[in-house]
Amino acid sequence: MPHLYVAPLKIPERHWCHDQRDSKLFRAMDGEETFFIRLDPSGKMIRLSLLTTNIDLLLNRHKRILYNFARRMNAEILKSNLGNFLKDERGLFNLWNEKKIASFDWNTPSPKHLEIGSGNGMFLNAQAKRNPHCVFIGTEINGFVLKKALRTAATGSLSNVFYLRKEARYLLRYLIPENILDAIHIYFPDPWSKTRHHKRKLIQPTTIENFARCLKHGGSIFFTSDDVEYATEAKELFEKSPCFNLKTYEMTTSPKIYTKYEKKWITEGRIIYSLSLQRNDFPSPPSSSDTIIESFTLLAPHRLKSDTIFQKDDFTVIFRDVYRGEDEDLIDAIVTLGRTIWFVLFSWREGKLHFSSELNQKFLSRRVETLLRHLFLA
Repeated sequence: MPHLYVAPLKIPERHWCHDQRDSKLFRAMDGEETFFIRLDPSGKMIRLSLLTTNIDLLLNRHKRILYNFARRMNAEILKSNLGNFLKDERGLFNLWNEKKIASFDWNTPSPKHLEIGSGNGMFLNAQAKRNPHCVFIGTEINGFVLKKALRTAATGSLSNVFYLRKEARYLLRYLIPENILDAIHIYFPDPWSKTRHHKRKLIQPTTIENFARCLKHGGSIFFTSDDVEYATEAKELFEKSPCFNLKTYEMTTSPKIYTKYEKKWITEGRIIYSLSLQRNDFPSPPSSSDTIIESFTLLAPHRLKSDTIFQKDDFTVIFRDVYRGEDEDLIDAIVTLGRTIWFVLFSWREGKLHFSSELNQKFLSRRVETLLRHLFLA
């Protein structure tokens, strides 16, 4: 974790103190985004806290924020592990968060493609370079390979490809509008072969419904796998859906090399199974009533404490760390609903709990807001 050792720091007037440990929190801004700096109990080490995501860490953004904070506080830096903190932050333009995807103009006439599990961006960046009139969106949860995709996009000055570090089902359900995508690409998804992992498979009836909702009529899905059982299962599930027509189902050992894994499996002589499907005119399944919400306020008359857990059925809220301030508390929380997880920063003041997408650069679902409201009423 990046950090700086500094001479005893002059504490800013506005700060927050942990309710159980002797550590303090300070606010730092980077453009429109808010970050927080944590001072450890020794009073000498500072590091980024709370809203910093792993992909931010990989892009060296954390180094600049931390260094600029120390310089602004006139702190004497004794030691650091920042390395070359002036290294170019390549890829930030091509990195989307929930706020950025929500503000994107989806009504532009450019064809829009989504790749699920874009990895190091080998396919998506190549397609973006060949088709500058199209918009390409990739989702990848592995921050290390996503960093490579972002830097390759930046090196190629690609302005029509964007990446998110989001779970695909969440992206399709909450963030992509209806009837907007021209194509969805799914290349070598994890087959999750063990029985206890089957629920993690991407291709499931509910996901296919979201594919149908997001795709334009006439839009396409391209799916490949080296796992014959998964390919067969995916084919059968798509054939059961009234929203898709199967165009091709092929088996080959020498397809076009689009992705890193395709190249690897071909070298090993594996058979590649490919599906292509077309969205027909059958009406989309009804949209979920659970939509995303930008901000809300709940009655919470009692101050919360660190390491507090609330749980009801498949809904859990963990208030990990609570920092007390002069006029508000900051609460670092984990919210889970089924298999969906949100890392959230709440604020508490005058007997009310507040959530804001401006602070978090992300949204919560309306169902989570309702469950939280019931939780506090109880």
